[in-house]
Amino acid sequence: MKLLYTVKQEENEKILKDILKKQLYISNILINKLKMTNSILVNNKPVFINTKVFYGDEILIDFDNLNNVIYNDSTNIYYTKNKYLDKYPAYDIYLDILYEDEYLLILNKPAGIAIHPSCANYENTLSNAVALYLQKQNIFSIHIVTRLDKNTSGICIFAKNEYIQELFIRKKDNINIHKEYIAVVNGIINKKHGIIEEPISRKPNSIILREVSNTGEYAKTEYFVNKINKEFNYSIVNVILHTRKNSSN
Repeated sequence: MKLLYTVKQEENEKILKDILKKQLYISNILINKLKMTNSILVNNKPVFINTKVFYGDEILIDFDNLNNVIYNDSTNIYYTKNKYLDKYPAYDIYLDILYEDEYLLILNKPAGIAIHPSCANYENTLSNAVALYLQKQNIFSIHIVTRLDKNTSGICIFAKNEYIQELFIRKKDNINIHKEYIAVVNGIINKKHGIIEEPISRKPNSIILREVSNTGEYAKTEYFVNKINKEFNYSIVNVILHTRKNSSN
């Protein structure tokens, strides 16, 4: 992916780095990666990011250069493709692709598969399968935009480069992704619609489970009862997770 931007008249003699950050929404970390791979060009020539640019200059950002290397933030070392394949061992499964273009890969994740490797599961994850799929397109990086728990099925979004992932994070209020779940609940819920506003925190001795706690963060959950089954004592509900206050999650 290449991004071309023409300097506007009101940006004449602005510092290149300021335009990259304020107009193109590129983070400092990504700017450093682009800089170290000579991926920032002005009028087709590599330049320092503190260079002044002038009205009519063409800024070209070549994100394709990042596909063949992996950056370690702590050591500033670039690794080869083989290091990437060591990180994500191939996992060859069927991917239910709902949409794909040069920027995004959107999948229907089945229940029972983790979305990314962990100490408990290093190989058989959705990210490993996506890594195998994307390397055929000469893409050697995984950028998860939306996550789901292992036992939850539904839509997961992967960005094909780090810049697209950053746009989702930095412009999330404009993108406004709507999340709605269908859940089976033990017990009968007689109220057809409700809103739960309670603080939620991590349950002690667990990295997955959450619970209502006075020390937790504000959370707002809205539900609609879809079906009840009195014989087997369960309810099926549609659940909407609203954005937390004072939080980017």
